[in-house]
Amino acid sequence: MFSLRHEIGQEAGPYSEKVTQERIIAFCRAVGSVDERSAPPTFLTIFRKGEFDLFQKLGFDLAQVLHAEQEYAYEGLILAGDTIEFKTGLTQVLEKQTRGAFLQFLTFETAFFALRGTELIRMGHSKTKIVIRGAISG
Repeated sequence: MFSLRHEIGQEAGPYSEKVTQERIIAFCRAVGSVDERSAPPTFLTIFRKGEFDLFQKLGFDLAQVLHAEQEYAYEGLILAGDTIEFKTGLTQVLEKQTRGAFLQFLTFETAFFALRGTELIRMGHSKTKIVIRGAISG
C-alpha cells in the first residue's frame, strides 16, 4: 500500500465538448426535466472524463472505487451550441487505517467554462469524493 498524497495537484485536461440540442433533450428526458430549452444543472455530470483519466493515471481501476459524494455549483445556463471546456484536478487526499483496510479519500475538482463566440464564461464547478480501499498497484 502506498499513499497518493504526493499526487495532489495532478490534472487531466483541458477537454472540450460541444453541446447539442439533441444532447440536452436526451438528458432532460433521462432525468425527467420538462424544460428542454437549456441543460439542467445535473448536465455537468456528463463531463467527468478528467476524473476517469486521473483514475487511470494514478493506477487504480473502477473496481477499487467507491463513489462517496458529488457536489455541483451551477453558475450559468448551458445552451445548445456552447462548447464546454473543463479541466479536472486531484485536490485532496485523506487517509485512514482501519482494521484490515487502508482507506484513501480523494477529492477531484472540475471547473467548467462555456465558449460562446470568443467569450469564455464560467458555468460552474464540481467536486467529487471517492474512497479507495486496500492496496493500490502502481
